[in-house]
Amino acid sequence: MILERGSEFIVVGEAENGADAVQLCKKSLPDIVLMDIGLPGMNGIEATTELLRHCPGVKVIILSMFDDENSVPFADAVELGHVLAEEPTAQACFAKQWLRYALGVDAASIDATALEPLVSAFEASHLNMRELLVALVKSDAFRRRSR
Repeated sequence: MILERGSEFIVVGEAENGADAVQLCKKSLPDIVLMDIGLPGMNGIEATTELLRHCPGVKVIILSMFDDENSVPFADAVELGHVLAEEPTAQACFAKQWLRYALGVDAASIDATALEPLVSAFEASHLNMRELLVALVKSDAFRRRSR
């Protein structure tokens, strides 16, 4: 495998389908997962969502092995963006990045108790950006931030 040629990467496994990818990740806890979007059974998007529920620290790079645009399960990048935006993991990530930016801290120092109300407000507003920002500036974490 190409990735194994250099000393930077250690390949810990390969999966034939999405369910196997999730199980392998839970077992081996890799730093990075290369995920094929077109896996049989549970596709790459579904597998990534499940994988991140069980292994939240894993970084996922989603690839497509399709060689013609008619085989891709999304019409274009906009449709893929809509599918990803509806994923709870993506919504939490989006809210976390705004909180990180507003507080001027790195992502690792964000407390889950500060993040949960933002994610809930964002979901309840049907992903309304204005409502996320209002919830952010009203949050205790934002009001108590060091300036």
